[in-house]
Amino acid sequence: MKSRLIGLTLGETLADPDTGEILFEKGTVIDKKVMGVLAPYLDRDDFKMEEHIPSDDAVVTKPMLVQRIMVQDPNDPEMCYQ
Repeated sequence: MKSRLIGLTLGETLADPDTGEILFEKGTVIDKKVMGVLAPYLDRDDFKMEEHIPSDDAVVTKPMLVQRIMVQDPNDPEMCYQ
């Protein structure tokens, strides 16, 4: 996920899950400097993790944890996606 986020713009404010301290505001462009701070959080099991329950027709049908970071659509900054 780390390399895929480089060059994208955050669609949400990110905060430290332990302290609540804001790491980066919505609208921050993720460059190498930002990723240097963000990377240790992305390696954590408690940062932006959600349980995903696939449909019964999916290839993988067991629930799994996924990490979701909202980013702005590069073609339409008003739209955000995960």
